[in-house]
Amino acid sequence: MTFSKTLLRKWLASLLVCAGVTPLAYGFVVWEQGNFHVISEGKAYRSRQLGRDELTRYVDEYGIKSVLNLRGRNPGAMWYREEILGAESLGLRQYDYGISANRDVPDRDVEGILAILREAPKPILIHCKSGADRTSLVAALYLYRIECRSRDEAERQLSVRYGHFPFFWNSTIAMDRAFQRYAQTQAICALP
Repeated sequence: MTFSKTLLRKWLASLLVCAGVTPLAYGFVVWEQGNFHVISEGKAYRSRQLGRDELTRYVDEYGIKSVLNLRGRNPGAMWYREEILGAESLGLRQYDYGISANRDVPDRDVEGILAILREAPKPILIHCKSGADRTSLVAALYLYRIECRSRDEAERQLSVRYGHFPFFWNSTIAMDRAFQRYAQTQAICALP
């Protein structure tokens, strides 16, 4: 009996270690790769806040022509100054539209973001700080309203695959709520 209790304790300890290490390892891989993913080949891509060298690499590889920064204008921040200088040196069109990952996004802001997505030179790179929550919402909106994809397909952008964990950090579930609310009230496609 003592042996089986010891074995059970070791098994449970191993399970707890794996449960803690796996998300950390996954998070490291996502961050290391810039959380860069295709939303729609040749049209829209998503990432975390990229450094200048990373941005240059993705511009060269994917032909990106514009950037939508969901962190908003922040002239006093080093990351923002670097992004503006990087975008300018690469000939990219820069758009800034600040939203919070912790609060529901009003429909007027959704429409403002969709207007940018319709008019911006393509391909466009959409990013926030981590590329997980705000970027997931906007990627889902892009697929749903711009590309006329199904609600289910679009909603897959709000996924742990991209680092979106609304069940661990309750406040980021606001992104899921915003998409669901918008999709319930708006037709799938916004053809011009």
